[in-house]
Amino acid sequence: GKIPIIMYHVIGESEGEWERTRDNFRGDLQRFYDLGYSLIPLIDYLTGDISAPAGRAPLVLTFDDATSGQFSMIESNGEWIPDPNSAVGMMLEFSESHPEFGHAATFFIDFPAPFGDPDRVEENLTFLVEHGMEIGNHTGSHRNLASASPDEVVEEIGSLANGLRETLDYETLSLALPYGNYPRSKEHLLSGRWDDKHYRNLGILLA
Repeated sequence: GKIPIIMYHVIGESEGEWERTRDNFRGDLQRFYDLGYSLIPLIDYLTGDISAPAGRAPLVLTFDDATSGQFSMIESNGEWIPDPNSAVGMMLEFSESHPEFGHAATFFIDFPAPFGDPDRVEENLTFLVEHGMEIGNHTGSHRNLASASPDEVVEEIGSLANGLRETLDYETLSLALPYGNYPRSKEHLLSGRWDDKHYRNLGILLA
């Protein structure tokens, strides 16, 4: 009855506590598939609307910090496509040959330049949403909330929620805590109001 949530940060050249090599990430996808998992959106887990192909078990993938190795677009033959060596490119490619595995994932972003691309913020986030992936709240500035006042917590969460709403007309419904640290008060984590706009989170994830 338990559903694993696998968290990634950097997808790149080296292997470390917060970094996974591209080859190992590709290997992870194959291993998860061979173990009988299929990817589901985090929102399905949070709302209890959980389904997977017959005979397979649900699995959630999340990505913190919105780094370029997770997702970037490149120009090819006059059109923009996902970099095949980014996590998104690898997941889309893998799901083409393993459609029952899928490519659902949640990307916890901060502003102002998610995925290191300040010129294509709206286009990149739109691509993710249109391809069945989710965007989550990772605070406006990746602030360590352990040292934040209640007002600063509201500002960090609300500013990201408002910024994404203005950029994409998209509502974030989950929050990943930077550094895995709770603030002193949990009062404003699930809901609050910043700049006269309300936000809510159905789930809070640690690092």
